[in-house]
Amino acid sequence: MITIVSPIYLGQNHRVEYHKVFLNCCKNLRSFDKIKFVFFYEKSILDMSIVDDLKKYENVDLHINTYDFKTYLNQYNCLNYCFEHLGLERVIYLEDDVEISNDIYDLTNFYINSDQYQDKNILCYLNKDNIVETIPTRSDLIEVKRNFKRLDMQDMDYFTPWGFLATKHLWDRYLKYWDKSTSFDWLVVKNCKDSYNIVTPRESRVNHIGVCGMNYNEEMFKYHNFAAYKVKQYSDVINYSYV
Repeated sequence: MITIVSPIYLGQNHRVEYHKVFLNCCKNLRSFDKIKFVFFYEKSILDMSIVDDLKKYENVDLHINTYDFKTYLNQYNCLNYCFEHLGLERVIYLEDDVEISNDIYDLTNFYINSDQYQDKNILCYLNKDNIVETIPTRSDLIEVKRNFKRLDMQDMDYFTPWGFLATKHLWDRYLKYWDKSTSFDWLVVKNCKDSYNIVTPRESRVNHIGVCGMNYNEEMFKYHNFAAYKVKQYSDVINYSYV
């Protein structure tokens, strides 16, 4: 079984709407019954019916924080629970304001059973090239990017915190010791940029939809061009391969 973990904030109306899109994607995933979902909700919940509806699913592990953790602590809490309490070797970390392709289980399963599943490779489900320009894509191709940054855009990191496969290696080496003074993606980039590779599908399987959030407003969202890409839902089984 593969686990998906997400920190969730429903204290504002627009966050509720983002989360509804996210949950709809989760419920439509292929192999839904083979996925364990771990959700940590902040205490402030504007629409409790969303949480109540999830209680009918046996593969959803629900937590409501007893006090307001804030973003960084809730993110850390998710990862700490998965690695220290559940004893997992890996977990798909997804933010609660993303869209997801329906084959994320299949793609992840292919990756973890391949030779590319290594400590110094990080699987990211959002390929930033998709939002920078229109690139030729194929649903079956997975890239191994030897550079942590796009060479012609050195301010753009290929690591994507909205959706990646967190591993026990990353947890034990770096994320466990995150001091939460800055976002965890800066910690990963700082420590991994010179010696790690980013593995990512040629067609992104995750896209950020949170126009307004902790680090985004409408101007920033438009500047980063997330609206230019729409994740796909696939009807056929895909035979993945690396390029």
